[in-house]
Amino acid sequence: TYKLTGGTSLSTNGLRLVINITKTDLDLIKADAQLCPRSANCWIRFPASFITDMAGNAINAVANSATFTLTEYAQLFTPDTTPPNLLSFTVDLDRSEISLSFDESVDVSSIRLQEATIGNVATSTTRYKLTSTALLATADNTSARLQISAVDLLQLKANLQLATNASSTFLSFTSTFATDMSVNFIVNRTDGVSALGATRVLPDVTAPTLTTFTLFDLNTEILQLSFSEPMSSTINVTLITLQSTTASAAVSHKFLQATNIVTLDDRRRLQFKLSAEDVRQVKLATQLAISKPTTHVALQLGAFRDVSDNLVIATTTGSAVLVTTYIRDSTSPNLLSFNLDMDAGELSLTYNDVMNRGTLDVTRIRLQNTRTGTDTSNSYTLTAGSTSTSANGFSIVINLSVSDQNQIKGRTGLATNASNTYISADSNALKDMAGENMIDIPTLEGRNVTLFTPDAIRPQLVSFTFGVSSSNLSLVFSETIDAAS
Repeated sequence: TYKLTGGTSLSTNGLRLVINITKTDLDLIKADAQLCPRSANCWIRFPASFITDMAGNAINAVANSATFTLTEYAQLFTPDTTPPNLLSFTVDLDRSEISLSFDESVDVSSIRLQEATIGNVATSTTRYKLTSTALLATADNTSARLQISAVDLLQLKANLQLATNASSTFLSFTSTFATDMSVNFIVNRTDGVSALGATRVLPDVTAPTLTTFTLFDLNTEILQLSFSEPMSSTINVTLITLQSTTASAAVSHKFLQATNIVTLDDRRRLQFKLSAEDVRQVKLATQLAISKPTTHVALQLGAFRDVSDNLVIATTTGSAVLVTTYIRDSTSPNLLSFNLDMDAGELSLTYNDVMNRGTLDVTRIRLQNTRTGTDTSNSYTLTAGSTSTSANGFSIVINLSVSDQNQIKGRTGLATNASNTYISADSNALKDMAGENMIDIPTLEGRNVTLFTPDAIRPQLVSFTFGVSSSNLSLVFSETIDAAS
C-alpha cells in the first residue's frame, strides 16, 4: 500500500474526478513492484473526509479493514510505457563509486554497468567499457549508487585522459543498461552523439603506498618499484635511498639522477635507469647491493606521486623494503677507449663498468703498432714495474715505469702518433667490482688509441764516463734517444 502525499485535481464539479498525482508519489508507486502493476492489483482506499458531494455529504469511506469490492479496483489501467532517462551521474574515484539519477523509478537490480562506456569527450575516441556491477544503495529507485570494480577503477585511473574531471568524463550506454519498473528499456546514450557528461568527478585523495621493491638489476642498471595506485612518471629520485639493511642507513646511497622513466602494469609499476654516477657509487660501496639480502629501498615523502597528485607514503629508514628480484652484475666489462700520454708516461683505460683497480695485471696488456699486431718488433707487453694508484671506477690510469717508457720509445714504429698506437689485452688484465673479467681484446683485434699525446720533453744527460785508454765516451740519458741522430 501507499498513501498519497498530495496531488492536483484536474476536474470540474461532476461525476468524474481526475487527480494529477505528484511525481514523488508516482515514483514511489512505481518503485513497489507489487503495487498497481495491472488493474487487478490496483485498489484504492480513502476515509470519509476524502471528498463531499455538492450538498456537503461526505463520501462513504473505504476503510483499511474493509473488504474490497469489484468496483474498487481500477476499471481502466494504463500501464507505464515511457522509457526512463538518465538525468545525471557523478563519479567518486576515492570511494570507487558511480551515482546515477533517473527521471523515474527504475528497477535498480536491472542496472548493468557493463553496458556502459566512459569516454573523455562526448565524441570520444578515448574510452573504457566498464565490466561489472555492484549495487551499494538506492534512496527511492530514482537514484542508485554503484560500486566501480577494482579492475575498472584501475583502468580509469591509469588512463590519464579519462575521468580526471567532469569535462573529461562522459557516459554512453545501450538501452539494456537499465529498465524501469514496467520493464521499459532506458533511452540509450550513444557514444559520439548523445553521451552524457558527468555532473561532478570527485578525485582520488588516498595516498599511494609502496607495495614491492620489484627489481634491482645491476646488469641493465634498472630499478623497479610497485605501488598500490597508478603512478605519475614525475619522480624525485634524490628522495630514494638504497640501504644494505632494513633497519639502518649506515651503508646506503641516495640516488642522484634517473633516466628512461617508464610506467608499467597499468602505471602501478615504475621503472628507471640509474645514472652512471649512481652505478659507480653503488658498486664502490662493497657492502651495498651485492646480494638480495643487502638490497633495500626507503622512500621519503615526495619521492613519488600518483596520477591524482597524491604523494606516496614515506617508507622510513628503519623499515626499508627488501628487493624481490635481485640480479647481480654478471656482464663482463668492456674497454670503451684508451688514451696514451707519452709525455706524462700515462696509459688511461676507460670501461663501461666500475673497475677494481686492485685486480690490475699490467703484464697482460700489450701495445702494438697495428690493429692486427703482426709486427712483433713494434709491439710491447708492459711489465710489473708499471702500476696504478687510481681509485676504483670507470677509468684506471696506469703510470708507466721508466723502463716500459724507454722500451716503447725504443721501437721507432710504435706509439709515435695515433695511427701506430693500438692496445690488446687478455681477460685477466682487469676485473670489475663484481669480480667479472674484462672482455679480452685479442692481438689480431687491437683497439686504436682515442687520444694520443706524443713525447715532447727534451732528454737530459744524466751521467757520462770517459775511458782514455779505450777512447770511449759513454753517455747516460733520461730517456731513450735516437743514436743515429
